[in-house]
Amino acid sequence: MGASPILVAELEEKVFRAWPPLEEEEWDGWRLFFGEGYGRRSNSVQALQKGRLPLEEKIRHCEGFYAAKNLPTRFKVTPLSEAFGLPDVLSKQGYQAEGETRVNILTSLSHGSPSDDFGVEVRATEQWQGLYQAWNNISYSRGETLGKILKKIPARPFFGLLHEGEKPVACASGVLDGEWVGVYEVTTDPEKRRRGYGRNIVQGVLSWAVSQGARRAYLQVMVANFPALGLYESFGFQEAYRYRYYTHLGALK
Repeated sequence: MGASPILVAELEEKVFRAWPPLEEEEWDGWRLFFGEGYGRRSNSVQALQKGRLPLEEKIRHCEGFYAAKNLPTRFKVTPLSEAFGLPDVLSKQGYQAEGETRVNILTSLSHGSPSDDFGVEVRATEQWQGLYQAWNNISYSRGETLGKILKKIPARPFFGLLHEGEKPVACASGVLDGEWVGVYEVTTDPEKRRRGYGRNIVQGVLSWAVSQGARRAYLQVMVANFPALGLYESFGFQEAYRYRYYTHLGALK
């Protein structure tokens, strides 16, 4: 059984507050996000309700918005937008589905203990962001955009680092929002993978979140990322729903 529309709407709002765009336009119930091209989520249309205007008219408006930004038009399609037929309309207009993602939730967090080598900062330090960029091959210019997004988070972010002795080996972030914590940016040093550091950094994030009052957790993971799926399932995370993106490159050709 899929997640209820109420839960989907609640979690999508948490995601908005955990990873905000740099610019946003709201138009007839849709939210058009722009994040200087960094990532799909911050550069896509969030269509969680049908609104009053015809879908085709709204799609044309979105295409104009992203053409002005020199970006492809991209829609994030959740069960809420599936309910009013958006993916069928997009497919008929040449949009291609991509980036299918699971939203996993853990409804009862336990009081596990983080590793002694796990540390937390309430802001993204230069060290944390530098390591995250290096381990993910993020360019300097894209890193500047990432920094802007991290500084704009309206909820309560925190940033974890895991060390092996004096050497950082993994990083992750969390975003506290009410009784929920979102787990983001889980990354291990490519030279240190398959040694359990991914599990330790996730445990650290969850444990610290519990100490701050979190009772439930969510995260997003690509359906093709089998190692990450296995890791999160070992903590008890279960799929709540899926979303995918519908992208049209025609405006850039």
